[in-house]
Amino acid sequence: QWMIITCWMGVLIWCLYVFNMTMFADVRFAGVVLPVVGWWLYDIFYITPFLAIPYLHSVNREIFSD
Repeated sequence: QWMIITCWMGVLIWCLYVFNMTMFADVRFAGVVLPVVGWWLYDIFYITPFLAIPYLHSVNREIFSD
């Protein structure tokens, strides 16, 4: 149970972090070709386990059992 709560808190913190980095992205990433899109593509690989673990624990487990 605590792992699920911790993962959802990680998702929340990640969303706030990405929102913070997206604000004033034109100033922060002045020399980058795709500032916001590139940042989101970079971060999606970091957040995937934090989204997958609580989702897999919250779905109906009977669907996956034979």
